Amino acid sequence: MLDWKRDIYFENQLKEPLNKLSRKQKAQFALLCAIRVLPLISVKHFKQWEQGKIKEYLIKIFMTINLCAGHIKDMLADKKYLFLTEVPFLVDITENGAKRYVENNPNDHKANSVYAAAYVVQAVYYLSETVWTFDNHYDTDSEYIDGRVNFVVNNAISAFSKVFTEHNAYRVSKFQEFIENDIYRILNNETEGYDNDYSLYNDLWQVFQNDLRRIGLSLIADDYEFLFYKNYQFDETILFGRVVDHQDVIDKINRSRS
Repeated sequence: MLDWKRDIYFENQLKEPLNKLSRKQKAQFALLCAIRVLPLISVKHFKQWEQGKIKEYLIKIFMTINLCAGHIKDMLADKKYLFLTEVPFLVDITENGAKRYVENNPNDHKANSVYAAAYVVQAVYYLSETVWTFDNHYDTDSEYIDGRVNFVVNNAISAFSKVFTEHNAYRVSKFQEFIENDIYRILNNETEGYDNDYSLYNDLWQVFQNDLRRIGLSLIADDYEFLFYKNYQFDETILFGRVVDHQDVIDKINRSRS
């Protein structure tokens, strides 16, 4: 696992409203936080991964996001699917790939920004743990789920901090402002007014879209362009279709291995 820098001050700012959220609302907040940081995965045009694996890895990440959203909306046949996308393995793969990129590109003075991609994957992994636990009836202690939510938040902030430095460092504070607003909107059931200012990402939003389309993932690019445009409101019909497809794909892979 990649270490991240905890923002204790910001955690304390979120502590009071987080304590007021239901467990399901905490999962919703973690989902939104993970979605917001997704465009940063394209900071180095996916060069943190082997060329032949890029498409496969991205599909696993977006599959995890969709399955998490689907479980929050009670669409999954079984929540075991949350951990069958192999994202836990992808965390280490991405961290190691980021290290290789830095070592192999000594003349790239912004090479370290590639670690943002590893933080994004880690945020998605902790999102899956958050969503897994929110409806555990035997687990009424809030400490575990609150810890996972904070892991998602801190990894997302770490990703922004790796990409946006010097004169662009204000974008990290802007991101924190957005997610602080998110938690209060969720708390007050005002979930149709999330901030979706594309300028937060500088030019990385368009890079993210272009990179997905360049490698043949236009459907995913379209889904997430629509999601951002609609203030992070999933079209439930489309989401349900994606969830069913993902579960079928996972089942076929598991049958082929047995």
